[in-house]
Amino acid sequence: MNLWPLALRLMIGGIILIVLGLFVFAWKGLVIVLAISVVGIVLLLVGFIWRLKKKN
Repeated sequence: MNLWPLALRLMIGGIILIVLGLFVFAWKGLVIVLAISVVGIVLLLVGFIWRLKKKN
């Protein structure tokens, strides 16, 4: 049984990756770490799109 819908899990994971990427970038100053934030943004957008498709 699934208590959390997939769209919600994608959006939460996206937010966590965005915050993690920005935190590590501010801490270490490595530009390549911003790729983690980009993946988080993509997951967040996929979660929104998935939720909109499910409602229609």
